[in-house]
Amino acid sequence: MSLKRSGFAPKWTPRPAREWTGAAPTARKTAVAMLVAPRRINPQPKENPIQHLGYMAKVRKIACRRCWTEAIKREFCHGDTDKGMGIKTDCRLGWSGCPPCHAYVGGHNGGGRMSKEGRREFERFASASTRAEVIARGWWPKRLPMWGGT
Repeated sequence: MSLKRSGFAPKWTPRPAREWTGAAPTARKTAVAMLVAPRRINPQPKENPIQHLGYMAKVRKIACRRCWTEAIKREFCHGDTDKGMGIKTDCRLGWSGCPPCHAYVGGHNGGGRMSKEGRREFERFASASTRAEVIARGWWPKRLPMWGGT
């Protein structure tokens, strides 16, 4: 029993298979990457950031740290400090934000309108106030270590 890709006959006639004559294939021009000067790459060791889903769910329940609204849906916003490309920072550095504020600060694709210094200062405040509120409400998860960083 042979398997077909569809129940319909092909609208074209297949080309007959050619026999291999043993001739060597012709050489093709290939693109070769040429570096003018060797690049100095200094890899930095990355920490293993904690991503605690329970903590992130609790943070989404508190007011936005920028506009302080509770009227619209909030997102968990990861901090943008000391991270690598494609790496999320520790969830304990995150804060609660509504989508417009998250985009303004620099969320999703990092295209925010805040300057780097302003964003870093705001995120220090927002993550500290978020942790303080989660602790004050008694929502800190038992298995999540307390934040000991700056």
